[in-house]
Amino acid sequence: MQNRKRKLKIIDENSGKNGILINLKENDVIKDGYEIELSNDTIDFSPIKKKIKLQSTVLTDAENFVAYSNFAENNSFKITIEKEKLKSGTLNYTEIYGIDSTKMPLFDQLFYLPITVILPRILTNEDGYCIKEENLELKPNFPHRFFILSPKECFQCVVKVFVKTLASLYLQYSTENCTVESGTGKWLEFNEEINFQTYDIQINGNKIHEIAIFPDCYKPCKM
Repeated sequence: MQNRKRKLKIIDENSGKNGILINLKENDVIKDGYEIELSNDTIDFSPIKKKIKLQSTVLTDAENFVAYSNFAENNSFKITIEKEKLKSGTLNYTEIYGIDSTKMPLFDQLFYLPITVILPRILTNEDGYCIKEENLELKPNFPHRFFILSPKECFQCVVKVFVKTLASLYLQYSTENCTVESGTGKWLEFNEEINFQTYDIQINGNKIHEIAIFPDCYKPCKM
């Protein structure tokens, strides 16, 4: 992955938002990171006149998978994705935002940069091409999402769902670079007699797939 420059517009109610989205596969390597350039072409503002401090929405160094400098210099700054800190099978998300340090302790946010990195879990023969997740507690409006990378020869996946409580779940899957369609989802109803269901989905080998489970809007669910 080569160095890339991204222009950021200063946030105002009419400006657009920019961000970084990275899908990583098994042999992908993040080499040189990103160089971010600040742009002031939408409003009358020059970042050069301000000392812009950079902060992240991730508070602890152990969980922060993005390395960055403390301040922006010459209208730009660099970030590096630290692959060893990424969580496999999930969506890694953080935001880097810039504030006017001359106005601290007042919080004057000038811009923010959303960063999303997807590192799928790889299905292999050693684990029987199977991923097992237990003791999940799903809450309304918070879907459980996980990402997998299937082998080239695979074309079908069976999702098995066990629940410990009464539940209505919506299971949705999507494929890398494909539009999500209504036919890729299904409601799963569970009651006193039914606590286990399966769902067969078609997959494309060597592509990232997302499987999301949405709980009922009003009822939490334990799995």
